[in-house]
Amino acid sequence: MNALIFVLLCMIGLPLTVLIHETGHALAIIGITKKSKAKIHLGDFSDANKENFQIGRIHYHINWGISGTCYYINSSENITKFQRVIVALGGPVVSAACTIIFFNPYIY
Repeated sequence: MNALIFVLLCMIGLPLTVLIHETGHALAIIGITKKSKAKIHLGDFSDANKENFQIGRIHYHINWGISGTCYYINSSENITKFQRVIVALGGPVVSAACTIIFFNPYIY
């Protein structure tokens, strides 16, 4: 039973947490810019990983895996160092917020 739980966490939980983390970076990108689009790649980071869906200015390229990346495109806007820090913190902040929201009921 423990082995089954471990396999499920590795196959579903790990990619899902990476996707949530990268979405945090994307939300920060679209929050600090007016026209930039954010692309999230989960799994393969190549041209073979085609876009699966789009939500607003966030484009998702999902090929199930445990690695991910997020970057912005079509930006004629200058991104300051402070804004880059905000984008860098977007992923960890969303990951921490989801952890608190999802695991808080199990603490008490």
